[in-house]
Amino acid sequence: MNSAAVQAELDRIRALTDVFGFAGTQGLVVGHTVIQGAVPGSRLRRNIADELSLPSLAC
Repeated sequence: MNSAAVQAELDRIRALTDVFGFAGTQGLVVGHTVIQGAVPGSRLRRNIADELSLPSLAC
């Protein structure tokens, strides 16, 4: 836990949470959708299915 690799990963995750504005420990981006907090598997599967029906993102 005290290695440079672990610290680098924590720094990267912290930077991503700042970019996406996540306020908390759990956050997930599924295509166009930002999900904050824990969600049931059924909701996540629904979000994935919805995203698959949309056009691809440019990035």
